[in-house]
Amino acid sequence: MAEKVSFKIVIVIFSLCGILSSCRHPIDIESFLASPEVQAIIETTKAAVKVDDKTGDGLAGRDKRIEGLKNNKYYLVEKEIDENNIPVTKPVYPLFVTDYRSSSGSFGPGGFIDDLGFITRISDGNILGLTNFHTYTVRAAEPITSSTGISYKDDNGTVKKPITNGVINISGICGDGYLDLSTVITAGYEVMAVSTVNSTTSPWNWISKKPANWNSFKLEGANKIIDYVFFKSGAPLGFKVLRVEIGASVEPQTLTLNLDFTEVNGTPAFAPGSSVLRQSNYYNNTPQSVTINILNVGDYTIVGWQYDGKSLSLGTQSSITLNNASDISYFALGKHTLILICTKGGIPYSAEFTLLVEP
Repeated sequence: MAEKVSFKIVIVIFSLCGILSSCRHPIDIESFLASPEVQAIIETTKAAVKVDDKTGDGLAGRDKRIEGLKNNKYYLVEKEIDENNIPVTKPVYPLFVTDYRSSSGSFGPGGFIDDLGFITRISDGNILGLTNFHTYTVRAAEPITSSTGISYKDDNGTVKKPITNGVINISGICGDGYLDLSTVITAGYEVMAVSTVNSTTSPWNWISKKPANWNSFKLEGANKIIDYVFFKSGAPLGFKVLRVEIGASVEPQTLTLNLDFTEVNGTPAFAPGSSVLRQSNYYNNTPQSVTINILNVGDYTIVGWQYDGKSLSLGTQSSITLNNASDISYFALGKHTLILICTKGGIPYSAEFTLLVEP
């Protein structure tokens, strides 16, 4: 049934439509008022908020609120214009939409505040507490994109990670994980981490950060899905989001080589004498340590080891573990040479092994 409207509104509608001057037959007032055209005119007479929607979400202004916000996105109100087209200066915009609540105070649900540290997802899809007939410009955080991916580093090394629909997936994390965001985030941005499991609790205790640089942006720990919301004031305003999905903790990737020590024409050698390590077998990463077991040493006495011409202080055991260190990378792309130095009957010998690291 059509909603009741005042006599004044009916007169306005009839006047606008030219009905009073042109009708010669009785009309069905209820059907007339229920028509989309008349309902649109009636809607303009109601007290409601106006929306300058920059989100693409189809937001709608209603009585003292804006509705239609998605609960998996992040929003800010960029500015407010009053009914006389004059910018509102208090509060100071932009303001971040939040459901934050605490025992000492509350900005939500559906409230807004000038501190990025309190931004959350919105549970009921509304921004509340607005002024009717004022126009609010609303933006949603835009997912970060990259055609080439960005560098991710943990204790298992460095690898490129693609960004797919604004999401980076890290299946397992070894130690602390870091992203190099310098190609997608520039100076001037601050950032807030928001848990996608419960955005009304804060992994950063409701305090946003302003990293000095974005080359080494530290991530949260294992088994977390975090939205990082980035903001930069000024023109153009920057408002972005990147979701990072991190799996379980994993151990450092290791490689074990069992080298058979033999004699060829009375001279010690390895069988096989070479091996290939392919990074693709380690998800485009490289192991961070390699254990080399020398089998069948026999009458030979191990004296020492060299790797790419560098003497190693690894003792005289027949099993050694090489761990990547700041002064040497055992797994850089290319050809590497391991030399075992030994003696037999007081005579020195050496045996050489080649490790080829490929993508």
